Formats: sequence, structure tokens, C-alpha cells
Amino acid sequence: MPGQPHWIPALCLCFAASLYAADTNPDLKKSLEKMTNVQGQSFTYEEDGKVLVAIDASFEANEARLVAKKIRFDSVSGIITAEGNIIYTTKNLRIMGERVMMDPKADLIVAENVKFGRNPYYFTAEELRIQKGDKSMRGVRMWNKEPHPYGMELGVESAYYSEKEDWLSLHGTKPYLAGIPFLYVPYYGQEGYKDIPYDVELETGSNDSQGKYLRTMVMVRTSPKLWVGGLLDYYTDSGLLIGPSIKFDSRKNAGNETIWHGFIKGGYIHDNGTIESDKYSRIPGQNRGFLNGEIAGRTNTGIEIAGQVFAVSDANFIRNFRPRLMDDLGYPQQCRGKSG
Repeated sequence: MPGQPHWIPALCLCFAASLYAADTNPDLKKSLEKMTNVQGQSFTYEEDGKVLVAIDASFEANEARLVAKKIRFDSVSGIITAEGNIIYTTKNLRIMGERVMMDPKADLIVAENVKFGRNPYYFTAEELRIQKGDKSMRGVRMWNKEPHPYGMELGVESAYYSEKEDWLSLHGTKPYLAGIPFLYVPYYGQEGYKDIPYDVELETGSNDSQGKYLRTMVMVRTSPKLWVGGLLDYYTDSGLLIGPSIKFDSRKNAGNETIWHGFIKGGYIHDNGTIESDKYSRIPGQNRGFLNGEIAGRTNTGIEIAGQVFAVSDANFIRNFRPRLMDDLGYPQQCRGKSG
């Protein structure tokens, strides 16, 4: 299995809700009344001229564009139905699906078998429903980057956001690793959808020195400014790595006071695996660890402050246990040799 990192903001359908909420016109009827640029390969009428059917058609309304194999315009009910190879685009979002129904009188949009998202998160859903500001999805799947049989995905039976109550609820949430579910959350709810209260980092893979591994970092938002969590890794040869992780950010909640943002995290392991020598043929001990942190601030008078802390037990620790930090820390690609 490739050691490719997978980021899943816990219960991250919050992100999905923010995607289509940002692109939903609160007054669908006014949007459709401004419909311009109706195009198609052929046009026919059905139901005694009450329904206009356009084949290989497209139309634009309120800076949004809908393309489909067939689009039906019902002049009596005002309902617009699109079927086949549907692509719906706005300034910030692109949705693909099999069928879309729009009812201006009920301020309702229903899309079936849809795919949407923005890099690096992509979603599929059996149904996406938006009505009068309330949004719901059924049969949801979320992937980091592209779907992969050995990758990680998040499945949700149904998600619902109430605009009036500003409440997001998720039912039947299951994260999957290589197609196998490893956790089940029957229900989760939170106020709003913009601020995600959890962050989960998962990375799987293997190497010669530590064996197969599962690296995790979990962060929980304990206040609008503070996140607290920890690192917990398991290596089949080396053992367990544990450590704390803290993040602080007052930029969104700052008034006239000094703004601070930064993080600190560290880890320790009693390494039972194969320990490699460095380029000077030195072999580290079994007790290995690291500490990494950054801080930045700006006072109300415009003075900026920044700093960084980094400590490591040996030169190869980052390569063995936190290789994703090498680019951030400016590590060279190679500086090690086999011991013995």
C-alpha cells in the first residue's frame, strides 16, 4: 500500500455543506426568470405544447450554466428537468449528475447521482436536495483527491443542514480504509457548517526500518481560538509513537488586541525496529523523539513577531517517522546509511 497521506476533517460533510450553500441562490424563481442563452440541437413540444423539450441543450441563469442531453421546460408548473450527462457550473462550483429537477415555485432543487467538490476533496451523493435554504444529501461518499481502492473515504447515509436553525446533522457516518469501515458514528450534529470542530490526519504505508504503519493526528477545537490533540502512530516493527499537539489562532476572533497564531507538536517512541546510522556512522539510541513549533503575532501598533522551535533526537528521526515535514524543515533527501 503506498504511503500516501489522507486528510479527513472529521465528519467533513461540513465542507460539502459550505460548498453548495455558497452557490445556492435564495430566490430560485428570480434566477430562472433571468434565464438567457437557451441553446440546443433540436426543440420539440410535448403535452399539447405545454412542455418544451431541448436535446443536447444548455441554458444560463444568474451566472450559472446547465448542460444536459435533454432539458424539459414545463410552462404550466415552471419545473425544469434535465437528464443525461448533466454539468452544472457556477463561479465556485461544478456539479455533474444524471438528473436535476428545479421547481421555482417551491424554491426546490433536486439532483440525483451527483459528483462535486473542490481540490482536494471530492464528493458523490445519491441525492442532493436544496429547498428554501435547507440542504440535504443522501448516500454520500467523500474522497481525498481521486478515489483509490486502497485509499480512504468517508461515507454518510444522510446529511442535513437547516438554515433557520443553523444546524448541521449527519446520520450513519463511516470512515473506510481500503474499502473496510473502521468506525461508525450513528449521529453527529453541530451549530453551523463553516467551522469544523475536529481534524483527523491519517497516513498508511510501510518501510524497511519501521515496518507497516498507521500514523494519526487528532485535533479537537476546545474554544474558538484553541485546538488540542495528539499524535498516535503504530509501527509493526518499531512500536508506538505518542505525543501532544496544540494549535492556537486568534485571527478570526481578534479585536484590537494582539493577534497570535501558531502550533506546537511533538512525539516520542522507544524504537524496537532497525535503527539506521547517520552519515557519520553514528547509531542513535532506542529512545527517539522530536519537537516542532511555530508562532507568529502582530500587535495593534503594527509590530510583527515570529519564531520557530525545532528539536530532534537524531538526524534520521524525521525521515523515519514524519517524512512529510522534510520539505517544511528543509531536510536533504539522503543522509543515512545502514548500520552494521
